Amino acid sequence: MEIQSTESTFRPSVPLIFGIAIAIVALVVAATFALTRREGKVAARPGDAPTVAAPALKQAAWHIERRVVGDSGGRSHKKVLKVQLAAVSATVTDLYDALLLHPEDAPQITHDHMSPAAARALGKSKIAFGGSIERVQTLRRAAAVSLQGPSASHAAARVAIKLRARTGKKEIHLQHHATLWLERAGSAWRVIAFDTSQRPLR
Repeated sequence: MEIQSTESTFRPSVPLIFGIAIAIVALVVAATFALTRREGKVAARPGDAPTVAAPALKQAAWHIERRVVGDSGGRSHKKVLKVQLAAVSATVTDLYDALLLHPEDAPQITHDHMSPAAARALGKSKIAFGGSIERVQTLRRAAAVSLQGPSASHAAARVAIKLRARTGKKEIHLQHHATLWLERAGSAWRVIAFDTSQRPLR
């Protein structure tokens, strides 16, 4: 499969622009950690040759910067904002880990972490690879998360990922950038809009 530069945008007509300018900076990953890809277990039959699983690939660590934009609501409210910043960050990392490293979990994760309309738009875009690539190794994973204070009801995240993978017998290198807009409903955060682009690295 030939991987080409592509862009995908989904911005519904909702009160999405919060009346504030969310400044997001580019980040660089400083470390790596081992992330084991889930392997399915298949019962061996008599006479079958023993199956040797491919070694787990070392994945880049997530490097995340968090900030509150606007009024923080005072010292007593800072703990609430800190908890919600962590929740937004977890939503973003869980979503990308499923899309890139655990595609078997992607349907459930997108259902949990995206609005129905945003999930449908992602599924129709060329950003969602599905089973077309394998042996994905992330080389850089970074996100800058901005939370609107003091309500902590809206957030935005800028994501930057570099990876290499295989499609058929071909090895590919990709660079992916995205801006995600999120909205809180109770304790859950969901992506309600996104703007993504990716291109092959030569």
